[in-house]
Amino acid sequence: MKIVIAAVNSKFVHMSLAPWYLKAACEDLCEIKVLELTINQDKPEILRCIYNEKPDIIAFSCYIFNISHILSVIQDLKKILPKAVIILGGPEVSYNAEDVLLRNSDVDYVVCSEGEERLKQLLTCIIRGESPDGIDGIAYREKGEVKYNPPINYIKDLDTIVSPYTDEMLKAAKNKIAYFESSRGCPFSCAYCLSGSSGGVRRFSLNRVKSDLERLMLSDARQIKFVDRTFNCNPSRAREIIKFILNMSKSGKASQKNYHFEAAADLFDDETIELLSTAPAGLFQLEIGIQSFNEKALAASARKTNLERCKDNIKKLVSCGNMHIHLDLIAGLPYEDFKSFSQSFDKIYELSPHCIQLGFLKLLHGSALRNDASKYGYVFSEQPPYEVLSTPWLSYDDILVLKGVEAAVDVLYNTGRFFHSLTYIISKLESAFNFFLKFSQILQEFYPEGYGIPSRELYKMLLNFAKEFLPSDYNTINELLKFDFFISDSSCNPPKALERHSLPNARELYAAERSKGRVHFERFSVNPLEPSSKVQTDIKFDYTTKNPVTGHYGYTFI
Repeated sequence: MKIVIAAVNSKFVHMSLAPWYLKAACEDLCEIKVLELTINQDKPEILRCIYNEKPDIIAFSCYIFNISHILSVIQDLKKILPKAVIILGGPEVSYNAEDVLLRNSDVDYVVCSEGEERLKQLLTCIIRGESPDGIDGIAYREKGEVKYNPPINYIKDLDTIVSPYTDEMLKAAKNKIAYFESSRGCPFSCAYCLSGSSGGVRRFSLNRVKSDLERLMLSDARQIKFVDRTFNCNPSRAREIIKFILNMSKSGKASQKNYHFEAAADLFDDETIELLSTAPAGLFQLEIGIQSFNEKALAASARKTNLERCKDNIKKLVSCGNMHIHLDLIAGLPYEDFKSFSQSFDKIYELSPHCIQLGFLKLLHGSALRNDASKYGYVFSEQPPYEVLSTPWLSYDDILVLKGVEAAVDVLYNTGRFFHSLTYIISKLESAFNFFLKFSQILQEFYPEGYGIPSRELYKMLLNFAKEFLPSDYNTINELLKFDFFISDSSCNPPKALERHSLPNARELYAAERSKGRVHFERFSVNPLEPSSKVQTDIKFDYTTKNPVTGHYGYTFI
């Protein structure tokens, strides 16, 4: 008997962790093949990949981003492999398993919650031709009826789980983003999230963490993302793992890559921040969920956060200068209206993260907010990802406006290409949110679909914005845009909209320096680092060095 466990990832560069855990847990039963696919592959291609394996059982790992794709594929899979058994698992089917079976006649079983033990028990039953009646966390069909055994137990000792980091898995991780977990669950129970539904945090032993992590660090994966929902909920344990990564990286054993953690800002202590500050630039990146600065919205979402401590710690982390800091906001939380959200955005902006993710509330199956949707008066899409359409505090018109702001933030702020220009422009305006709101209206006028915006066109748009709203600062903004271009783009060919100044000795300077590497010389009518200074400034840009945190090239004032 042959089993295919299929991961349908959001991008080719991503690598799913769940199928490899499941294969490691079950491969003593029969032949198992993991297929890493993507939602960007069309259905015929996915069908071909699975069909060519001639599997007897096909299992899919289901999430909000791939469930529609998977259900569509399954309809045709049953036509070309009518005897194949179809099993679904993952968070997108764990909380509505009976409904999934009722709505999708081609699905035979749903594995709810953790799958390592349950899938093995289910496969054993299928191989023996027995009913899975005695297995908790399984939904199935029997004599034309849908039956459901609710999940009762979680795996208490995570070290009993067979390691997924096999030679086969590590080989597949080459040049990809690989995932790692040192714990399962979350100490919090935020109403929009499912991570705390297992009732607290369970942890792998540090010995197991270091053993698995070392194998992954020695692989050719390009990035390692910890899937722990609150990596630093135990500060001393977090420090132990950070120290291990630092020591491995400094030893030269591990190939060059970076490490991504999801963390709670208010749980950092000074000792952990000090340790992180010693890391080489670009080794670590932190994703921190603030979600809102509206205390009432956070309380209604069961989000426990010390906002003042969050702000203080984020400022400390950003000031270290060696880590990429990513902050999250959620639009659509209870009691947060348009004005309140704009204030939350401005407070996030003031913290100067490298990335601001403006997301929209998703009412996930099994989440408390979905269960309370009618209580709050939520209107949301019934299709994945179940995004909110309107609330008593945000109309659909408001949501559309915020979608435009999200697009403006992504193309301007999150790219890092306009850092100095934006800092100056926003300092001259009422607020950061109002700037992105105004600019989003310009974007929608020229690019109503919200995509396909040429990056070079943005320089012209920002100049036009300056001409309309900040005419007295037009020249300074031109110089800052020019500086931002040269530290972000090694082509040395700036957009024609940017006005340049002649640098008479550029050829001589370049001739003297070109043997040392790729360089460029440019003249500015202001000092880009001190825009109020109108002193003529010549700068050499060095395209052989790049800041791994900001992505900016090196430069020297000459």
